[in-house]
Amino acid sequence: MRLSPLALLFILACSSPSDDTPPTTAVEEGSSGDAAYRLRTWGSMMEVLRNGETQGRVALSEVSGPHVIGVGALEQLSGELTIDGGQAHVTAVSGTDLLFPETGPDSKATLLAVAEVEQWQEITLPAIANLRDLEEAIATQAAENGIDTSAIPALPFRVEGDFEGLCLHVLNGSCPIANPDGPEPWRLTDAKATGVLVGFFAENAAGKLTHHGQRSHTHAIVTTAAGDEAGGHVDDTRVAAGATLFLPKSER
Repeated sequence: MRLSPLALLFILACSSPSDDTPPTTAVEEGSSGDAAYRLRTWGSMMEVLRNGETQGRVALSEVSGPHVIGVGALEQLSGELTIDGGQAHVTAVSGTDLLFPETGPDSKATLLAVAEVEQWQEITLPAIANLRDLEEAIATQAAENGIDTSAIPALPFRVEGDFEGLCLHVLNGSCPIANPDGPEPWRLTDAKATGVLVGFFAENAAGKLTHHGQRSHTHAIVTTAAGDEAGGHVDDTRVAAGATLFLPKSER
């Protein structure tokens, strides 16, 4: 597959940042094949979660727009942030309770990846057993639609449907892996839910955009079978047959 000059710029900008680019911020525009979108990132998993550099890096007003999706965390790890269709959804922890705090344009994220995708293509999925299999399904569907995921930093995606065995967490001011003595995150485990997954598929972004051993950074905005609203970082999930996968639209 031949990539356009814009796509090559996209790849080079992310894989070999110039000396003028701060390590906590990258702004790239690009495409893979005919699927075009704008990707922007601030912070990295290593900086924020391992090194504890949780200062605000970007105001939400700087990433607003009707075509924006994104995943990340607010400054000081005070909440998980999911953006879908330009709308910010924040979940936070108070004691053992999950909260949904209001955010304003001046609210800042310490870790954030966003993409502006004006057109999506829709793909109906079969039943999927876990997050690892969902990642593989995304890679397969991307390849079938002319998107070379090995040649780009990250591919935005959405999944709308029903989920079972959903496990997610919401950070509570620190990362329990990097700081095992810190406050425990809020967790949802083995839940049935309906809603949307929002994320980025990335082949080689461990420590940057994804946790080690994972090929995606995925968040959820859902309503559980018990009628409770929930959201946060997805650790695992099954996807019921008939769910819809959204990938950036290709003109193929």
